Amino acid sequence: MRYLPAAFVLSVSAVCAACSGGTPVSPSSAIRSASTSLSTSTDPTIGFDHLSGLPCDRWVSGGVSPDFTTPDGQPVNIAIRQPFPPSPSCVVHSYTESGVTVTATSGEWSVITDYGHPAPFIEFYVPSPATPGMGTIQVTAAGATFSFKSIDLYASLVPIPYQVTGLRNSTTVFTIANTLPNTFGKFATVVNPQAAAVIDTLVISLTDAVSAMGLDNIVLTPVPK
Repeated sequence: MRYLPAAFVLSVSAVCAACSGGTPVSPSSAIRSASTSLSTSTDPTIGFDHLSGLPCDRWVSGGVSPDFTTPDGQPVNIAIRQPFPPSPSCVVHSYTESGVTVTATSGEWSVITDYGHPAPFIEFYVPSPATPGMGTIQVTAAGATFSFKSIDLYASLVPIPYQVTGLRNSTTVFTIANTLPNTFGKFATVVNPQAAAVIDTLVISLTDAVSAMGLDNIVLTPVPK
């Protein structure tokens, strides 16, 4: 089924069990198991993998409906979209993976664990088409320098206006601003044409007029100072 429609969480209020079952894990204890320094041996890809155990599926089982059947007359288990706003346990304020911290600075970002590129990913939602909103995240590495290679962006129904700004010592190094065509619920990769530029802060903003918009796979390259 194609689903229609910023490492670990800073404010996950619930204690969640991993999807595979077993002992529930407190997000606060899970944070301590994540790498706290930026690796210089590989290009880290921030894919929000450590959030996959949260109970934050976009679609949940709605049970069997007599209104939906297979061609041979068998009942079909239907899926129901989770309501907005998201559960407080799914809201993402800050997340750290591979020594890189993603902080939500505007918009209400939440994790979706049953979809992504691959799952999970983070998204923000604008409840009213009459009031477009902006979702912004900030990416840092505890003062370490890095370069930005690419990011995957998503929207369910609309084009994706985005702006990506790289800074070093609070001074702008580059700005990329454009609009992706409608991806129809898929992800599209935005590649940085200035991938060699050295920065210490990355700011990513998406402007949403309706529904949900999100991101996955922030790819960086460590650059020693």
